[in-house]
Formats: sequence, structure tokens, C-alpha cells
Amino acid sequence: MTEAPGSLGEAYERLALAYLKQAGLRVLATGYQCRFGELDLVCQQDDRLVIVEVKGRRRVNVASAAASVDRHKQRRIIAATRHFLMTHPHWANRPLRFDVLAISTIRANPDIRWIK
Repeated sequence: MTEAPGSLGEAYERLALAYLKQAGLRVLATGYQCRFGELDLVCQQDDRLVIVEVKGRRRVNVASAAASVDRHKQRRIIAATRHFLMTHPHWANRPLRFDVLAISTIRANPDIRWIK
């Protein structure tokens, strides 16, 4: 999520980091940027590279957060992932997965939907 430091987007990413670490993923990079776009989180699960797009919504409708990863956004994520793999060639021949972590709120009981 690209937003100003200290913003709501940063809070969603911190929540996502904690959630994924608790689930056993190892975070390799946060906010990886290149000319093609940005990867919110680059993680490792076992021998698999996992690219995670974090989407947050202030309202309860988590489905709209996940649905906001449209074809255009998917193409940018794929292009940025290709760049990541070119600059980190030791990951190039490993299995790869794209996930969305949709978060409805960052309050007391966040509704988190992990779409693998």
C-alpha cells in the first residue's frame, strides 16, 4: 500500500506483517519498489516465494478490499515480481504464489481474509 508514513496504509501493513509472521511466513522484503510497481510484502513459506498484496478498508466489507486487486493491479504486481526475480536470481526457480491479505479494520477485532 503506497501511502504517507504513519498513515492508515502503514498500519494495515504492520498488522499484515504480524499476521503473516504468526502464520509462519518469513518476510524477505516490505515495500519493494521498481519502475514497474510495488510489492507490498515479499515472503517465504517453506521453499515457496509468496508475494502478498495488502488491501485495507475502513469499513467492514472485506470483499471490496480483495476485489480491488483488479487486472491492471495484477499486471503491475506480476511485472514487479519479474523485476524482483531478476534482481534476486536465487528465487527464480522456486515455486511462487500470489496472495491478497484483505483487512477490514485495524481496530480491536480486525477482519482479515487471506486469499492464497
